[in-house]
Amino acid sequence: MSHKFFDTSFLNTVKNWNIKDYFRQLSIVIVGIVITFLASDVISYQSKQKEVEKITGMIKEELKDNLKSLYFLQSRLELEFNLYNLIRKNLNDFSNLPQDSLQKYQSLPGNDYRHLFKTQSFDVFKNSGLIPHIKNKVFLNKLFSCYNSLQFSQEWINTYYNDKTKATQKWLSTLSIKEAQHLYKEEADSSIDPSQYWKLILANDNTRNFYINALGYLETIINECQKTEKLLQETLQNFE
Repeated sequence: MSHKFFDTSFLNTVKNWNIKDYFRQLSIVIVGIVITFLASDVISYQSKQKEVEKITGMIKEELKDNLKSLYFLQSRLELEFNLYNLIRKNLNDFSNLPQDSLQKYQSLPGNDYRHLFKTQSFDVFKNSGLIPHIKNKVFLNKLFSCYNSLQFSQEWINTYYNDKTKATQKWLSTLSIKEAQHLYKEEADSSIDPSQYWKLILANDNTRNFYINALGYLETIINECQKTEKLLQETLQNFE
C-alpha cells in the first residue's frame, strides 16, 4: 500500500508555473511576513508607550510630593535662619527683644527635620528599560537633573541637622539635673521670661558657636533648595 505525502495536484500546479508565478507567490509570502512583523512592532510600541505613560504618571506624583516636602523644609530652615540672625545681632543681650519673638523660637533648638525625598518611582523607571522609549530627550535630561538636585539638597539639609543635633547633645550633656529641669520648665512655660532660656543655651560654647557659624551655612542651603524648587516646578510643567 503506497502513501502520498504530497498533494500531487499542487505539485502539478507548481510544475506549470512560469517565473512570474514564482515571484508573485514569493512576494505574497514576503508581504505576509512583513505585515506580521510590522503588526508585532506596532503592538510592542503601543505596549511600551502605555508603560511609559504609567511610570511617568507615577514620577509626576512623586515629584509633587517632593515639592510639598521641600516647601515645608524651606519654611523651617528660613525660620532657623531668622533665629540665628537674631542671635548674631543680639548675642550679648536679649533683654530688649520682644518676648513673643523669643518665645516663637523656643522650640527650634530641639527641632530636627532630617529628610529623605521620595525616589521609588524614578528608581523603577531607571531599571525598567523604558528610558530609550522617551522621545523628549530634553525632558529626560531635566528629569535626571531634578532628582540629582533633590539628592544634593537632601545631603545639605541632613548634614546641617546632623551637626545641629551633635552641638545640642554636647550642650545637654554638660547640664546638671537642676539646669536641665529649669530649661525644660522654661521651654514649656510661656509665662517665664524667654530671654533667660536663651541665655542658658548661649552660655555653652558648643551651641553658641554653632548658632553663630550656622548662619552662612543655612543661607547656602536655602539657596540650593530654591534652585531645586525651581527645577522641580519646571520639570512638573513639562509633564503637562
